[in-house]
Amino acid sequence: MPLSLHTAGGRYERIITMAILILIATILLPPLGVAAKHGLGKTTLLNLVLTVLGFVPGLIHGLYVNYAR
Repeated sequence: MPLSLHTAGGRYERIITMAILILIATILLPPLGVAAKHGLGKTTLLNLVLTVLGFVPGLIHGLYVNYAR
């Protein structure tokens, strides 16, 4: 196997691993998942407020922002 394919394969594994970790973080603590993907900004602040008001609205917003947009 050429070196470039082996190196690229490792890179894709890391990308997939990071995507799975962000999904888990979004499900367990929605503001953490949003912050990991979008940084600390208005989206994360809105998600934090929604999560404080109720876990389900924060979860729905986090999944929407991270995976539907």
